[in-house]
Amino acid sequence: MSHLKIRRTVAALSVSAVAAVGLAACGSDDSDSSNGGSGENSSQDEGGDEAETEGDTGIDGAAEGDEVDPAAFSEAYADAAAAVETARIDQVTEAGGQEQSQTGVARFDPENLEMELEITTGGQTQTALVVDGTMYIAVDPSGSQYASVDLTDPSNPLGASITVIADQQKTAQAFGEAATSITYDGVVDVDGVEAQEYTTTIDTAAYYTSLGLDDFAALVEQGQLPEELTQLIAFDEEGRVVRTTQDVPATGGVPESSTTTTYSDFGVEVDVEAPDPSTVTPLPGAGA
Repeated sequence: MSHLKIRRTVAALSVSAVAAVGLAACGSDDSDSSNGGSGENSSQDEGGDEAETEGDTGIDGAAEGDEVDPAAFSEAYADAAAAVETARIDQVTEAGGQEQSQTGVARFDPENLEMELEITTGGQTQTALVVDGTMYIAVDPSGSQYASVDLTDPSNPLGASITVIADQQKTAQAFGEAATSITYDGVVDVDGVEAQEYTTTIDTAAYYTSLGLDDFAALVEQGQLPEELTQLIAFDEEGRVVRTTQDVPATGGVPESSTTTTYSDFGVEVDVEAPDPSTVTPLPGAGA
């Protein structure tokens, strides 16, 4: 497999990795991690009070179509993160007339982020792993050889962004400062689960600036990243995020895209093992 294809896989896996960290980032430091393998781990006792569905009423009693206070929404998102430790991920991205799918499991702990995904693009499937601060991408169909990306390398922009996003206080503050609108859309069906959905819009540059990611904020100013990002976020009756849909407009020569991620099987066992070091080749410059 060419380095170009590997880098595309890194980019694809990055979407899931950042999404996972972002979901966990707002979580409470007091959340109990002792029951990570239990299917009953994700309960209302660990959070989700603000986001629990109560009929057709949203956060802070919002009716369908009402604007929601960013601070209240951020608190609900924090509770959602505290309520989930592991889950199954199913993600589909459509861009430029092409579709890419990812499916697997993840542990949403910024201190111990683990993911095991199967990524399918153009009929070809490859395994991608995140464990011990490193991404591994299978470079052959048999999975006997891997390329690796060190997420702890300070010179790797991806690793730096994950480190910052994993700071729960910063992410909560950044969301509150960058949100330009949050609207309660009402109750929707997510694969048979009743959920409350919200449309959120953030000022991208303000978000990155608040997180201290000035290089990313500069890319927004240069027109390489969109000025605003819109995302649909759906919470189930226990306050857990069960689906997100992010639309990214065409920017900097990159076609518009839409990524939908669903979360299910909460509490699923996740135990990702790194490949044999003899089968791994570091991929220099992947972060760039």
